[in-house]
Amino acid sequence: MSTKAAARNVHNGGKTVETDFDVMYRETGPNGYPVGCNDEGDLIEIVDDGAGIFAQVLFRGEQSIAAAFAELSDRVWRDAHHKWLALIATGEIRQTDEMEMNFADVKIRLQELDERYGNGHPQNDFDHGMTLGKLQALLWLEGGEWGSIDDLVREDDTPFFVRRSRGEVIKQQETLREKVWWNRHQNRLWNISIGKEEVRCERISAAANKSARRIEKKYGKKNLGWSDLEWGILNGQLSALRWVLGEEWDMLDT
Repeated sequence: MSTKAAARNVHNGGKTVETDFDVMYRETGPNGYPVGCNDEGDLIEIVDDGAGIFAQVLFRGEQSIAAAFAELSDRVWRDAHHKWLALIATGEIRQTDEMEMNFADVKIRLQELDERYGNGHPQNDFDHGMTLGKLQALLWLEGGEWGSIDDLVREDDTPFFVRRSRGEVIKQQETLREKVWWNRHQNRLWNISIGKEEVRCERISAAANKSARRIEKKYGKKNLGWSDLEWGILNGQLSALRWVLGEEWDMLDT
């Protein structure tokens, strides 16, 4: 069913026939608008904002998630093997006869992936962490342990089965949002301490400090604060879960 269709009745031989869109209009979403699914199986809410009808994604379908997972898996495999080739070239890894047998196939596959996704030079720790974090979040969505790195690589045609509810995803992304916000707040406090930023509103600043203390109490201060790789993973996890809930990739506002 196309999300571009308009809600209407079709007249057939003098009879009024309901379209799929009309049936969908009987069910309502959290904002009171009709709910249905698009061609990718995404759960959508049909919204009329006064300027026209459009489809708002409430939860990505398994087809959409499987495609995203396959691309992320490709990128992780590509990054790992580009790094592997670089270490061989510098002599940090000694090439064996067994590795020589796979060398040509790896280079052909890397060329294919570079053509598909663009430049394949190794990422910095943050960007690599972002990709890993997105994959971890999608693995969790399929029922895996949170933060798992098992089964990160998957074939394009491997089906994906969502085993987490929308409510679970919302709860998990809120945990991530709080942690990301806390870290950004610490950066702002540091900038204030060195004179790079200034407090513009004492009331807002006091409320922010109170929120930071609440988060520290909730998660434990020793569990907050991350390396560049860990910070990338945290942001990637938040990005993926927000995407599942209908946002664009890398929407990381807190």
